[in-house]
Amino acid sequence: MGMVNTMRNALTLLLVSLVLFTSRTVSAQDTGFLGADVIQLARTITTECKRTGQLPSAYSLQMVNGGVMAISAANAFELLFRGIVNWNRDGFPQTVDLLIPDLLGPSPNPRFEPSPGAQPKAMVVSEFGYAAKQLLMYAQDKRKLLSSMKLSQYNDYATAQLVLAAATLITAATTEEQIKKGTMPESIVVPPVRSPQSWNNIQNPVIVPAAKRRIIPRLLVTLNGINVEDSGGVGLIGKGSLGPFCGTLRLYITGQGPIAKVRILLDSAELKIFEGIGPHQMEISSPLLQDGAHTASVTAIDDEGSPHAYVFSFMVKNGRNSGFTPIERMIEDIEVDAIPASTPNK
Repeated sequence: MGMVNTMRNALTLLLVSLVLFTSRTVSAQDTGFLGADVIQLARTITTECKRTGQLPSAYSLQMVNGGVMAISAANAFELLFRGIVNWNRDGFPQTVDLLIPDLLGPSPNPRFEPSPGAQPKAMVVSEFGYAAKQLLMYAQDKRKLLSSMKLSQYNDYATAQLVLAAATLITAATTEEQIKKGTMPESIVVPPVRSPQSWNNIQNPVIVPAAKRRIIPRLLVTLNGINVEDSGGVGLIGKGSLGPFCGTLRLYITGQGPIAKVRILLDSAELKIFEGIGPHQMEISSPLLQDGAHTASVTAIDDEGSPHAYVFSFMVKNGRNSGFTPIERMIEDIEVDAIPASTPNK
């Protein structure tokens, strides 16, 4: 039981207390990769290492912007380890940034290379998670990789072995079965692997298959002709309200992507549900609303049932200080003008 508690506490340390690191020098050329593509990188590394017994020197990997970049083995280290360090209970990071593009590989040290006939070694995931943080901190500080690290009292591991361990962990923890369990593997088994011939040579990269891109639904929402996204209101409340409005509010919505339904709420009350991408339009009479700020949300429900909400606020000013709205006063004046003048009694 003590061992189980130790494992559970260590796993909690891995998933909860790992922190987000930033590089000391961040330029406009920083490169981002989808987490799904970093997972593909991990799977490619495990496959290639099993096939050749050596960590590849370079990889061709798709970026967030759709471009393809050749990265070195040292770059692959950063992506894998930054992904592990930023892992949390919600899963692997959605994106992983390459913040140290000039990261150098370690100096070769034959002492840490696997000997002929070397056997696979088991690693405790919680212990490896702590090591990942230390290795990434060292890489950020020195802008180069350690040649090796001791993970237990008896085992020193070359950095290439640790890169394969990171790839093995990511691969094992992102299978459908493991994701359904909602837990991390307690341990992984890592086969021996030789260091790359060059950590920073990006010639002849291994092609990493791009992950399937999921199309995110997008909505264009206008209120009386004003694009709520341009107003700074999408997804955030408090950056300023649209309006004030008095009279008829016209909400116009059109969508792009896999949209099954569009749900409209006003001050948390559901107003209407439309089917499909639209265009959709509805009108609201401002006299039905109280003067002041109101919050509206337009939510696209995609074909997998996931919501994508656009939230914005607007002001209504009907002018009820006198007890009548401008529209009501206008109606009253019309009615008064329509009554014929009275004539004196004869």
